[in-house]
Amino acid sequence: MNLMLLWLIPNAQSIFTLSMVAMTMFSPIRGMISVNTAFAPFQEARLPLFQAKMIFLALHFLNFLILMYKASKMGFLPTAITETLAPAGFIPQQSLWV
Repeated sequence: MNLMLLWLIPNAQSIFTLSMVAMTMFSPIRGMISVNTAFAPFQEARLPLFQAKMIFLALHFLNFLILMYKASKMGFLPTAITETLAPAGFIPQQSLWV
């Protein structure tokens, strides 16, 4: 569901897209945190759940990576060196002699 939502979100920066990206960001994090509660009904049956839990975590992590790619393409993540150094007060000077 989150992947379809990420596909439908436009690449423009607005409050709507920011709220949708935030919602799709918290969903996989919440899923990775609640692995044991998701598999609690199956633990009573004494089934081997390690492989299923690892697949569950891997799919949530893949969803999170796709979200980070989408947020990077939308411009929500600082990817250039000037975006990370300018708030600290360091702005690279351009020289006339290249």
